[in-house]
Amino acid sequence: MEGEKGTVCVTGGTGFIASWLIKKLLEEGYSVHTTVRANPEKSRDMSFLTNLPGAAEKLKIFSADLSDPDSFDAAIEGCKGRVVYTSSAFAVVFNNNDVESEMMDESFWTDVDYVREKFQPHVRSYMISKTLTEKAALEFAAEHGLDLVSVIPSFVVGPFICPKFPGSVRTILALVLGEEYSHLLNTSMVHVDDLARAHIFLLQNSNAKGRYNCCLDPISLQKMAEILSAKYPEFPIPTSDSLADVKVWKCTERGMEGEKGTVCVTGGTGFLASWLIKRLLEEGYSVHATVRANPEKNRDMSFLTDLPGAAEKLKIFSADLSDPDSFDAAIEGCMGVFHVATAVDFETKETEEVGNQRAISGALGILKACLKSKTVKRVVYTSAASAVVFNNNNDVEMMDESSWTDVGFVRETWKQYGSYMISKTLTEKAAFEFAAEHGLDLVSVIPSFIVGPFICPKFPDSVRMALALVLGTTYEYSHLLNTSMVHVDDLARAHIFLLEYSDAKGRYNCSLDPISLQKMAETLSAKYPEFPIPTSDSLADVKGMKIPGLSSKKLLDAGFKFMYGVEETFDGAINCCKEKGLLYEMLGSSSSGGSKSAWKVLIMDKVTVKVMSHSCKMADITDQGVSLVEDLFRRRQPLPSLDAIYFIQPLKENIIMFLSDMSGREPLYKKAFVFFSSPIPKELINHIKSDTSVLPRIGALREMNLEYFPIDSQGFITDHETALMDLFSEDAEKSRKFEICLNTMATRIATVFASLKELPFVRYRAAKTQDASAATTRDLIPFKLASAVWNCVEKYKSIPNFPQNATCDLLILDRSVDQVAPVIHEWTYDAMCHDLLDMDGNKYVVELPSKSGGPPEKKEVLLEDHDPVWLELRHAHIADASERLHDKMTTFKSRNKAAQMGSRDGGEISTRELQKIVQALPQYNETMEKLSLHVEIAGSINTLIRQMGLRDLGQLEQDLVFGDVAAKDVINFLRTKQDASPENKLRLLMIYASVYPDKFEGDKGSKLMQLAKLSPEDMKVINNMQLLGGPPQIKKATSGFSLKFDGQKTKQANRKDRTGEEETWQLFRFYPMIEELIENLSKGELPKNEYSCMNEPSPTVQETAPSGSTRTRQAPTAPTDQKRPAHSMRSRRTATWARPHSSDDGYSSDSVLKNATADFKRMGKRIFVFIIGGATRSELRVCHKLTAKLNREVVLGSTTLDDPPQYLTKLKLLSEKDLSMEAPKPVFW
Repeated sequence: MEGEKGTVCVTGGTGFIASWLIKKLLEEGYSVHTTVRANPEKSRDMSFLTNLPGAAEKLKIFSADLSDPDSFDAAIEGCKGRVVYTSSAFAVVFNNNDVESEMMDESFWTDVDYVREKFQPHVRSYMISKTLTEKAALEFAAEHGLDLVSVIPSFVVGPFICPKFPGSVRTILALVLGEEYSHLLNTSMVHVDDLARAHIFLLQNSNAKGRYNCCLDPISLQKMAEILSAKYPEFPIPTSDSLADVKVWKCTERGMEGEKGTVCVTGGTGFLASWLIKRLLEEGYSVHATVRANPEKNRDMSFLTDLPGAAEKLKIFSADLSDPDSFDAAIEGCMGVFHVATAVDFETKETEEVGNQRAISGALGILKACLKSKTVKRVVYTSAASAVVFNNNNDVEMMDESSWTDVGFVRETWKQYGSYMISKTLTEKAAFEFAAEHGLDLVSVIPSFIVGPFICPKFPDSVRMALALVLGTTYEYSHLLNTSMVHVDDLARAHIFLLEYSDAKGRYNCSLDPISLQKMAETLSAKYPEFPIPTSDSLADVKGMKIPGLSSKKLLDAGFKFMYGVEETFDGAINCCKEKGLLYEMLGSSSSGGSKSAWKVLIMDKVTVKVMSHSCKMADITDQGVSLVEDLFRRRQPLPSLDAIYFIQPLKENIIMFLSDMSGREPLYKKAFVFFSSPIPKELINHIKSDTSVLPRIGALREMNLEYFPIDSQGFITDHETALMDLFSEDAEKSRKFEICLNTMATRIATVFASLKELPFVRYRAAKTQDASAATTRDLIPFKLASAVWNCVEKYKSIPNFPQNATCDLLILDRSVDQVAPVIHEWTYDAMCHDLLDMDGNKYVVELPSKSGGPPEKKEVLLEDHDPVWLELRHAHIADASERLHDKMTTFKSRNKAAQMGSRDGGEISTRELQKIVQALPQYNETMEKLSLHVEIAGSINTLIRQMGLRDLGQLEQDLVFGDVAAKDVINFLRTKQDASPENKLRLLMIYASVYPDKFEGDKGSKLMQLAKLSPEDMKVINNMQLLGGPPQIKKATSGFSLKFDGQKTKQANRKDRTGEEETWQLFRFYPMIEELIENLSKGELPKNEYSCMNEPSPTVQETAPSGSTRTRQAPTAPTDQKRPAHSMRSRRTATWARPHSSDDGYSSDSVLKNATADFKRMGKRIFVFIIGGATRSELRVCHKLTAKLNREVVLGSTTLDDPPQYLTKLKLLSEKDLSMEAPKPVFW
């Protein structure tokens, strides 16, 4: 029956065929168990499976590995029926049989002995494995009466949902991709969907037995070319005639998908090398990469280790060209070596002779290691145009591989960069001489300027120089008069081509034809009008050396094809730079050739100073070459030799100040790079352009869209301290502040989505009344803000690469959604610190016992994300945090030699032990200090809890919220706890008023206040709660106020206990209302009459929820052109507050951070929740909790983050007239 087809197991669930088969099985109504190989280093992204329709209910993922067959037991348990084994054509066709019909049926088997004789080891292993495994499986099944059939596909082609580009698809598309196609002379293939359907058919067909081939009839290479060129004229498909002479593929010289052998890439962290590693992994190679060891710090290798296929096929080795023997381990067992690393270091002051000797010794050392390995078949050496073009042949426009740089000419002409040219020339010559002498197969690749996208962390120098016209680095123009360049992807492909091309010999230039500086300017200005590219005419007088181009004829004649022209090469570089990060893009774009000595001035206004201080530290700014930070509106000293970076709001007064700085004969700064925090109106752009004296001095003029204030890895604020008063006070809508507050808030929220390149579904809490005419202005505030946000965000669709369909969810609420959360005692370590301790922002002064035995020492502590102990424990219950701190301290002392030194019982310590203890002392002291600080803080909190009697109060608060106590319990507390602080009694009555508003009707509230001995000013706070939530719906009073309440506990609470969640710690029962709302939003169960959407999809379109359920949405009230929600587009431009962190104490066995996924990009669509009027720490905690639970990053935004004392003050001032409340001064660097 549909939906009841039983349970099946699919092994290798992340693969091309398996993932598509899972998709098909779910569509057919099967429940599926799938196995994936565990990766101990990182969590694998399974969203391409878990987001499939029906996956939430019918898909279970198990960890299993073929090296441990027992690990499959759990996945297979409960699955019934037949075994369908996926074999391969490689188990059939390799048997030296001359078949007259050119077709083989299931009776044929690959001849293992024939394969061993004819094929290389790295190729034949796959053929032999598939053959022997299928035979063994069929024999075992026959012996044990197991029903087994095998499916034998040919090349599997078609669409794919797995993240990795399938090797069989890439192979089949060789004519389109310009890759080698000699192995496609007679190609059999099958569509992946047909193959999946064949698997299911053979599972269901009761008469199925033995083996079944599954493929279409073969197609010739020439016929394939004809079909593709007719269907896809936009691709440069070779003509049928040009393919007539293609010789048969030599399987002995080429590997197969997934079995192409192991290669080594030196200098793996570089621009070209890292991209080459990426390409090799995609091609199916196993890669050994070498990196230079850094004794000062561990290098971040995630840009390599996170590459698709890296977990299984990439190994990183530490090696240095100054120690050639250090490459032996990396090269051992490799069939090819790409020597990309260079030994030239521009920062050192070593002589030319020393530098040359180091480079040559390093290269020859690597070649010796290749000989020693006995497995290396070919070495591909990366040379440079610098080894070809500098030889005083000014009349030559193009040079081929026969040309060499004249070392003597270079020594005479260049002083600063001559060492690099000479080193590359002499090293390449020495490498060829050594190879010829020792019979080593070596070819060299000679690239021109390497340009394009990059995955390495450093901004490549060649990309920076090629983008001089974009970045405004005028001193680079003279180097670009006649520029040859090559796209990094073409260059990586050329390296692989020359490794695989059997007839490759000698040197190969790899470059596009040259482009002039003026032509470059015309191309860039036409493509990127938003950049102030100089005009072609203005560049006519640029002087410099016109360098000849490189002819790539030899490479092209060998069969290689370039995939990227000049325009695509620039596109790759510019788009990559845009995505690489906000701070880096803004500050790095004006640096002078990467020189650390090129200092700059950073100028900001009042708001952008706050943005920057929330986003980074002063050290981050100085690392980018900023020597001075200035206020835009203060008098500043002229610094005409320095460049200036303006990070400002797009306001008229800011533009006037900027123009004043840079206009006239003597501007304050040499060049200005201007970045706006939010979109700039056209009239202000025109105002800038009208000042012709300023235009040539502008190096950049861009919108950064960064006008929000990160407060946490998953939280931000818009910094509207007076939002409650501006929007919810009496007659607030009559003030100009009302519209200004809403519009500024909307702009700042929109910049969050612009910077992260997310387009949200904008949902909001609808007015409480169905009658629009009866709705108050306060009721409509979420709608008004949602409208303003959508208007702002919709304009961002014109930004390049900005999504056109929704990629995330935004839910806009106001504080009335939950008036308990801001005042109830939240029992986490974080909330208790801010509620009970005398903190200034995140700063706290703690008293610690003196190390010298004197009076206690005061130490200022920053409780922020960089503290790993704080990061781990902040959301833990205070009792849990205290317990874990004690365990951490005990464990740390027991494992640390330095801690054990003082506890020895008089025994002597060996010299070796003493050395280890001394080495451990700095780390020991640092970790002990961190732990001691937190132990002291937690102790102070626990003391205050006891002194203030907060446990009883906390229990009453939580019981009240869940409706488990009645009025008499509150009255009893107020009578018996006379020593409770006025603030705590007020907070209790606020909770009581939220749960039982009828108990404050008439004079009942004032009687309760009198009992609590609270002032009339405090009564204002409770009365003002109505301004947020509107007048409560109260039944008519039937009697006057009395202290004799009905003893029955009436459940009026709107919170219910969470099912399925165990309450481990006392007083941890409370949860904010947004927890339910977020879960309902994630499941698609938000009530439509209570929560509306500005840009709802059309009613006929079904949207797949992250849970996997499919639901049909209602028609929107607002028009929209969206068809279905897109997957979240995770921009690399991730704000500081979205960066992952990890604990570094070394002993966090119970740390949630150690096992948490660090890459939010691998989760489902983001959920953003914005609360007008201030958010709480409990709500921030819930966002972290639900991120892990829902596998969707939940980000909390608000006007402010308020602790109870701040919230009470704001609520009290809500009814004040002519209020002008200043925001608290922010804490800067």
